[in-house]
Amino acid sequence: MAKIVLEDISKFFGNNQVLKNINLEISDSSITVLVGPSGCGKTTTLRIISGLESASSGKIFIGERNVSRMDPKDRNVAMVFQNYALYPHLNVRDNINFGLRAKKVKIDEINRKVANVVDFLGIKELLSRYPSQLSGGQQQRVAIGRAIVRNPDVFLFDEPLSNLDAKLRIEMRTELLRLHKHLKKTAVYVTHDQEDAMSMGDTIIVMQKGEIIQMGTPQQIYQNPSNMFVAGFVGSPSMNLVKGTITNNLFTADYNTFSIHVNGDYGDVYLGIRPENIILKHAVQRQIVTESFKAEVEMSQMLGSKLIVNLRIKGLIIKALFDEQYFDEISIGNQVEVVFDRSKLHYFEEKNNNRINISL
Repeated sequence: MAKIVLEDISKFFGNNQVLKNINLEISDSSITVLVGPSGCGKTTTLRIISGLESASSGKIFIGERNVSRMDPKDRNVAMVFQNYALYPHLNVRDNINFGLRAKKVKIDEINRKVANVVDFLGIKELLSRYPSQLSGGQQQRVAIGRAIVRNPDVFLFDEPLSNLDAKLRIEMRTELLRLHKHLKKTAVYVTHDQEDAMSMGDTIIVMQKGEIIQMGTPQQIYQNPSNMFVAGFVGSPSMNLVKGTITNNLFTADYNTFSIHVNGDYGDVYLGIRPENIILKHAVQRQIVTESFKAEVEMSQMLGSKLIVNLRIKGLIIKALFDEQYFDEISIGNQVEVVFDRSKLHYFEEKNNNRINISL
């Protein structure tokens, strides 16, 4: 078992507190993704788990062991870095077996383990090459192979795909998921890329300014963001956030741009609506919709079979996402009539930006 538990972890660099009483339990054999903007503390958290950074206070447990004061080499974790960290003077074989040789593992055992790893990763033909002779994707596979061959309790990934192009990123996501299914090891994955997070994580932890803002499955994070930060950070294109008020069972956007009937009286709020939940009125197939609004197509961007559209409703610009079957009617300058999916609307308090749960 390799469950990871962080208890009241704080970290200071001088007078700057970068982690604030982090309490976290990571399930055995799961992939947990730490996601958030640069400087939120996600990489520092990962480095504290690995032992490359020491916590200013708090405890770290891996399995049943308190590893808080253990050196990295004694924690039985393997880390894959953003820059691969391969030794340029060693070939692929020696990069992969370096840790085993350092531990003075018998040569027959080393050769057996390396052979198994390179067969699984499909890099057998690269064994005699040097890092400078490899592509980015090949270097990443070598770095992963070096981690696998050690048979650690925990894998730690620090932005491992950020240096790869878009096509290769998708391929490597698939490879990492295949690897996890095969090894059944606990993995912690750090990224600023929400697509990596949503596609790979069993559990996603959203961080901001050294704190955990929300933790849940990808579906929970996407469908029920706990506050405006999570709502705006997760999702591409990002959620539309419209300032307004809810009084007498009516949400009214600022400057009377539009109104929606709701249940309650909450005062100043923000309405959140994801672009894919804005629907052309004539295309509505569900009954749970709001009032309709006339809008002008101001700008559009084609993304394969999808079209991201800027719609102007009076003085307000909102983003919508339409399927290719509607491309012909979404020309710049056209007038369209849209509705919002009432079951997918989100509301947040203006004062503290926290989610308001409003019944339909």
